[in-house]
Amino acid sequence: MNRRIIIVAAIVLILSFIGIYSLSVLMYRSGKTHVTMPTSSQGAVITINSRVVNSSEIYLKPGKYMVSAIKNGYYEFRKIYEIKDKNINLSIKLSSIPDKTVSESEFSGDFNALKAEYPIISNLPYEDPLYLLDYNIKGSYLNGYLIEIIIISDSAVGRRAALQGIKDLGYNPIDYWITFLNFEVEVK
Repeated sequence: MNRRIIIVAAIVLILSFIGIYSLSVLMYRSGKTHVTMPTSSQGAVITINSRVVNSSEIYLKPGKYMVSAIKNGYYEFRKIYEIKDKNINLSIKLSSIPDKTVSESEFSGDFNALKAEYPIISNLPYEDPLYLLDYNIKGSYLNGYLIEIIIISDSAVGRRAALQGIKDLGYNPIDYWITFLNFEVEVK
């Protein structure tokens, strides 16, 4: 075979792979928001809807997501973010001292009282093959705190199973503020 034909065929093949790759990236990103997540401390383990994210840049469909970050020597960071149709930068700040943005640390000695008032949080997070139960502490509410139960599931069946799971743990779901989130987390 002619050397020129082999070179042209190789170039066409390389350009085809580049084109296919570019098209797949465009299709993957379609309808999603570019999200960056700088942290105040490198080496933190970041999860979105309880799935570990190994990149500081991801693409998410619009919706609400529970973001948490942990690192030895720091308080856990937990916050629900609403992702909309524009590029967004999630602020994740780990703190070695108690801060209003971290869960248990804000309550110091009162956290046992919070557990007594909302005993379900002693059992959370709770993971089942169909769903994950977690919680978020909402600020001051009628001279106290409101516990938001987070149900993360991909399906209506999983969401119903999670409500039954709350009952099976011995608690009534109507006693809590419940937020439903999907497992949809896709990394760049």
